[in-house]
Amino acid sequence: MHSSHVQKSEVLKAQKESCIPEHVTFCDAEDDYYPVGQDVRCSYKILASLEPNSYDWVGLFKAGSSLPSEYVYYEWSPLPKDYVKGTDVMNAVVFPGN
Repeated sequence: MHSSHVQKSEVLKAQKESCIPEHVTFCDAEDDYYPVGQDVRCSYKILASLEPNSYDWVGLFKAGSSLPSEYVYYEWSPLPKDYVKGTDVMNAVVFPGN
């Protein structure tokens, strides 16, 4: 994150192994993230239609990106601790600010 701030449209876009983003809903996304250097927590709901696995990741993309290979940065998605197959589950990753 090299600019003075990051806009919401540039921040969070799910790319699960299935590449079907409607299976993930992001929560509490901000319009801007200030100051630069602060960690950004990305909370999201994985819908019951998608089963989490250890190959899932959440990426940061520039506005207008449409391919998973166009990510700027990513974090592996931890497996949710309270997951019950066939149910929605909350999860989160933290993008380091440095």
